[in-house]
Amino acid sequence: MTDLPNASFSNGERPNGASVIVQGNGHKIDIGNNTLQLNKITADTNITFANVGLQQNLAIGRGADTLAFIRPNSGVGTKLTVNLHDVTLSRGSSSSSNGVVHGIYATGARVVLSGNNTFDLAGSITRGVGSVEVANDANLTMTRNANDLCIEAFDFDTRPSGSVSQFNGFKMGDRSKADVRQLDGTRTTSVSGSKVEAKNAQPFKGNFDIVQTGDDVTRHQENFGYFTRVLQGAGDYIFGQKNTIEIPRITNGNVMTIAYGKRVIFNAGTNFDVRQALNINSSPIQTVQGSIRFISPNNLHMSILDNNGNVKTGDIIYGTQGAPLYITNSALLAWNGTHSMGVNKPDFSETFNILEADGLGAKINGSNQRNVNLFGKDKGLREFQIDGSDVGEIKINYIDQNGNKVGATDMPLVNGANFVGQSFNLATKEYALDKMPVGYKWAIDEQVYEKAGTGSNGQPDGDSTNDDDNGDRFGQADYAIVPMKGDTYTYNIYVYTEGNPNVTYTYVDPFSGAEIASDKVATVGIEKARDHVPAHVGNTIDWTDKLYTETNVPTGYAYVPSNLVPSTVTQPTKTEVKDATTPIDVRIYVYDPNYKGAVELASVPDIDFGKQLISPKNRGTMYAANFTNDLVVNDDRRNAKDGWNLTVQQSQPLTSTDQKTVLKDTLFFREKDGGALTSLESGAPQLVYEHTSQSGKGVLETVKPTSNWNQPVADGAGFYLKDTGKLKEGDYATVLTWTLTAGPKI
Repeated sequence: MTDLPNASFSNGERPNGASVIVQGNGHKIDIGNNTLQLNKITADTNITFANVGLQQNLAIGRGADTLAFIRPNSGVGTKLTVNLHDVTLSRGSSSSSNGVVHGIYATGARVVLSGNNTFDLAGSITRGVGSVEVANDANLTMTRNANDLCIEAFDFDTRPSGSVSQFNGFKMGDRSKADVRQLDGTRTTSVSGSKVEAKNAQPFKGNFDIVQTGDDVTRHQENFGYFTRVLQGAGDYIFGQKNTIEIPRITNGNVMTIAYGKRVIFNAGTNFDVRQALNINSSPIQTVQGSIRFISPNNLHMSILDNNGNVKTGDIIYGTQGAPLYITNSALLAWNGTHSMGVNKPDFSETFNILEADGLGAKINGSNQRNVNLFGKDKGLREFQIDGSDVGEIKINYIDQNGNKVGATDMPLVNGANFVGQSFNLATKEYALDKMPVGYKWAIDEQVYEKAGTGSNGQPDGDSTNDDDNGDRFGQADYAIVPMKGDTYTYNIYVYTEGNPNVTYTYVDPFSGAEIASDKVATVGIEKARDHVPAHVGNTIDWTDKLYTETNVPTGYAYVPSNLVPSTVTQPTKTEVKDATTPIDVRIYVYDPNYKGAVELASVPDIDFGKQLISPKNRGTMYAANFTNDLVVNDDRRNAKDGWNLTVQQSQPLTSTDQKTVLKDTLFFREKDGGALTSLESGAPQLVYEHTSQSGKGVLETVKPTSNWNQPVADGAGFYLKDTGKLKEGDYATVLTWTLTAGPKI
């Protein structure tokens, strides 16, 4: 595109939510006495200008707060985002007296500034917006034209509900720069009979939550009366590490004022020089119901001078009790009365980890004793200087899940490259991988040693003046802070051993030998650290923990108590995991408490005497029985295992299958080898076997009395058929009744 002189914008036909993008390619757009007024912004809308010079020629008056280059209809910018990249906004060539009043007026809007942006105007860069974001590495410059309205550079309104702004206030990215200047710090304007003075202006004003900068930011302001003046509705000021703040001229007292419980925080490495050159009796720093904190400043200088730059008496700080100025990790030199740096020796010299000053004096390193002459009210401390100290040492310990130190390293620090108060993220490849002891890994959340300090007790050997290095909520180290020379900070990185995926446990019924599939858990390795011990090298697993004896026991089963554990097995107690590969399978014994067990006759034998020759010669012969199937008794009772006895009785004499012949007094039984033969003819129960249990309650015990029958002895145990001389040819049968009774024979 080419330059557009005297351009006009008609925006009434733009659809709601339609964005506007202008890529200027280095050209200029002069809209004369028009404004870029946007209608229909009730849906998210982006206005983007890139690489372009914007010009405007409006009549300038202080009452014109809403006159801006960009403004939505009725000033409502809740859904508006304005992006400016490499933009210059200035007076057009057609006028020598008019120009730009304000840059952007849009209540609740989000403004993003990237690249190099320059504003030459009479008023504010923004009015009523929700947020301003200056991108990383961006440059922002503001100068005031001859119609300087002597007001703030950025004005904010409370972020409305539904605003596209992600926060309420002003933020600068890392390595960005801002240079904001009024035309003249002593300028006075008059509007409708009201006098307005440049010395009462400040860079930020309105309702906002925060003004914040990133690291390595440079900020220059000139001819404003204040640096931070926290009025009602304003928020905190937080400056990043290694910021440089340049204020070559202050036009009013109380350049840094904090109140309403708000904070001004300068993070480590700050370079800040404040020279108050005024004839008025006013302290540069004023704290009332708020606090100002300098964390390990690199170069901090404040002094009180008169209008001509000569030494003037006064007090650097006016602070009420409970609203202190804090300075940490510094060496301070201070001058009283008419003494000054470069001319007189310091009246005070202090090296400290923390200094707390208010209107009653200063306390050093947490002492309850105040030095009333150091920063005390009406004590005349008019100048102080802090130069950055050389760096100290940082040591790193690696602590395992049991609290044992398993490794250590040092963090290399170099003066110049590093500075006191500088913070480092420890969760990096260098410390989480490269220097990690072999066999360990970074502990996460509950894996951290359970006795690690947390909160205000976290990482106790770090910087006691700063909570940023206290570790996370479990005590794991996250940031390390560089100490001053002579100090050593030590941080504990908590580590965890490798897991052994081959550690398992199995629930087993010791009475039946059956493995019981758990419906709740499969392996130890998934147990949560701190709640229970996972199967990691160096851990000792307690199998008597309720997790294994109650929580994960299969449904319907219970852990076998000591009085029921069979003598053939042992409940596990503890197992140490010594490496990450060896298989370990632990058997935990459980039983069904609803199963009482029983003693039962599992099978009886079929008795057969075979074919025998009938002959007078065989009269009186005893024929031993043959049998198939064993006589088997099973006993797995759990309440009372007091043995059992088994009897047999003959229901009727041997009778031929044709029912014509009955053989009496022919069937006999011998209970044990060498014992007496007893006739079964009477039909009375005959003791076959009496057993005293040899195993524990609940253990399945199987007894086979027939295992001793038909041994190759003349008088062996078993059934016998006697040839009484009355045998007749034929097939014979009888019925035997077996009776199993729990307990010994009575």
